[in-house]
Amino acid sequence: MIFSVPKTWKIVSAISRAGRLSRINREVDIHTLVDGVTFVVQSRVSKAAFVLKEEVKVEEPGSIRVPIKNLYDWLNQVTERDILLCKETRGKVFNITLDKMNQSARFKGMEAGEYPNIEIPEDASGILTIDAEVLSRALKSILPFVLRADDRTVLNCVYFCKVDDEVALVAADGVRVARIRLGVLAPEGFNACLISRAGIVELIATLVNMSGLVDLWVQLDKALYAYQKDSFLIVLQQTHGVFPTLDQVIPDTDTHTTRVVYNPQLFSEMLRKCWLFCKELNDNTVKLSVNDDLAVSVFAEGWLTGWYAERAPGTWGSGEPLDIAMNCRMMQDAVAAMSASPCMLYLWGPHQAVKFEGPGVDVTMMPLTLMSTKDVTIDAAEKVQYQEPEVEVTSTEPLSSWAMDEDDPPGEDNVTELSAIGDVEWPPQ
Repeated sequence: MIFSVPKTWKIVSAISRAGRLSRINREVDIHTLVDGVTFVVQSRVSKAAFVLKEEVKVEEPGSIRVPIKNLYDWLNQVTERDILLCKETRGKVFNITLDKMNQSARFKGMEAGEYPNIEIPEDASGILTIDAEVLSRALKSILPFVLRADDRTVLNCVYFCKVDDEVALVAADGVRVARIRLGVLAPEGFNACLISRAGIVELIATLVNMSGLVDLWVQLDKALYAYQKDSFLIVLQQTHGVFPTLDQVIPDTDTHTTRVVYNPQLFSEMLRKCWLFCKELNDNTVKLSVNDDLAVSVFAEGWLTGWYAERAPGTWGSGEPLDIAMNCRMMQDAVAAMSASPCMLYLWGPHQAVKFEGPGVDVTMMPLTLMSTKDVTIDAAEKVQYQEPEVEVTSTEPLSSWAMDEDDPPGEDNVTELSAIGDVEWPPQ
């Protein structure tokens, strides 16, 4: 195998993408054909080929398997546009020599596997063509709603399906259901499929900084092909199972009792502030209130940090007044999936599911139990002022004996808590 290629961002990008997916043996198979070079890697859930054809001169076809990380690290040290002369010796040594420079690198290799037959059939139907950036953004937005646990296989997947004649990504984790429409009509013959979370992560890694159109094709009950001509092809293994029926989970927005209109950027910033207070609680609870004047406010309370309340900026409500408890982190994921303003939040009661809805995106989730909290009212004409919360001391033991209790040895967490409610000098001099 002998070929030469200029050191450009394309060869580094091809090897970098291959490196993100090579999780079995951290090696890459390099195959040289008459018209170019192909880097092939394989993981637990996928097989991918990254093609390099432009400006490649092949003198002798062949193949070799080498450690991909060492190859990538060395290429990053090579000056841009240097000519790389690559030569393989009987499948055991892979030499790279820089043209016009006294530099060369030698990588120990082994015989590569056969060139993979992962091409798309010529008579394939139902091929979906979509912009690479749109697909990548949709995959990143849907990922937080995928269940991380592997014991519930179907919920550990993203479901590619048709929603209202459009191709959509659907995910659920047992508490939330999210749907993101890709904005393209489903082609005739398009098949639904389940792709595991690990496969979605690898597809996202493949699409990093990718531009242009990408084709998706589902081989029924076998695999999802994502490819770009003369650039890359990745085959993701399908997961067998039946995804839950969504019609019984997602409520009809026409029957809502309360609606909140919000700006996703401003609402996300408000939730980020609430998270600083409610993160001490196990369920990350925040209270969302729509008062009699249909003004929307949020309230978060922690064990030691106090409480935080804010009139939601750029937000207003309609319908009936309502108080409802929600998980702050889950609300942040839902709002982050919305890209355009304004967005809607539909409510049916304090103990029923809520629905976040934006252009092409909807997220349905269950509420939490609303516990008794401080009755905080916010005047719309006044700015919110921080107030010092009352601290109830239930222990009569001296501070020093509390800190040195054998069952609760002093540590970083304990010192932080004590410094928050007592006159403890920290850090010690």
